[in-house]
Amino acid sequence: MNGRALGIIGGAFIVLVAIAFLLERPAPSSNMADSAFAPQLKEQLNEVEAVVIRKRGNEIVATLNRSESGWTVAERDDYRADTARIRAALSQLADATIVEAKTANPELFDRLGLEDIANAQANGLSIGFLPTALGLPGIVLGNSEGTSYRYARLTDGAQSYLINVDPDVASDTAQWLLPEIIDVRGQRVERILIQHADGERVDVFKAAPDQPNFDVADVPQGRELQYPGVANILGNALRELRLEDVAAFAQGTAETEVTTEFQTFDGLIVRAQGMQIEDEGWLVFAASIDETYTDPSAEVANEAEAINTTTSGWRFRIPSYQYSQIARRMTDLLSAEDAAQ
Repeated sequence: MNGRALGIIGGAFIVLVAIAFLLERPAPSSNMADSAFAPQLKEQLNEVEAVVIRKRGNEIVATLNRSESGWTVAERDDYRADTARIRAALSQLADATIVEAKTANPELFDRLGLEDIANAQANGLSIGFLPTALGLPGIVLGNSEGTSYRYARLTDGAQSYLINVDPDVASDTAQWLLPEIIDVRGQRVERILIQHADGERVDVFKAAPDQPNFDVADVPQGRELQYPGVANILGNALRELRLEDVAAFAQGTAETEVTTEFQTFDGLIVRAQGMQIEDEGWLVFAASIDETYTDPSAEVANEAEAINTTTSGWRFRIPSYQYSQIARRMTDLLSAEDAAQ
């Protein structure tokens, strides 16, 4: 190997060492480790009125607004936000301490996922705080390090850090929504009536709460159910039902393809209108008390009111498998014709 080749190799080695030094250089002061990462945020956290989260290209993920009634997501028509998630993320950031200082060279920020969020290729997330009068600097969160650390920097400074937490800051708008919609357990359900827009009707029911399986009305002559409990999944269709997304809804904005009504043994009725929008299943809910029920409890009446408070004026996208349950047809419950003959 000639001297020129050795010189090139040596030069490349020096460059690599320099980059490693810049990326891993220690904190400017010896006592920086364990100091607060964002002390201003900790002092003024209770005064924050809104949080704006952005991702690559400065695209807004979510604008989280706080009011006396709680947090909402502006990008979803101010639907209720997941307050517990917001509080947890903000508390983690406010309490975060510095493990060690990293690079202060913006040209190396991309190695930590901390490049300017306006960059179309940025990998991190930025968090801004309102009102601006608070003077709180924004935060850029970069790559995670292990299971509990994360790279971060304040937008008003050039220094990057490794902090002692990995805050759960979602990069998808819908993940900031309060996910719970309705929770009606299967053992309460007495009857489910499914009415399709083309006229088909599916009716499943129980005579008593302890009956193990739902009966299916009007099974066609010569056909049989796939198995005795095939309709039981319908009874749990509203159990811990959670949304994937939400949007404001006005009657007439989408065509209803199926209406499914759930009646419980204690007098609650929940009606779900199903509609397909761009091949996704969406539901609109309304709750009431069964007028034929002789003595509905105050608890059930309050439950109906709470469901309507949550769902009125909204349509909810739910997982496709759950939508298919609510929109079942008779053929979904029956054995194949050749197997039944």
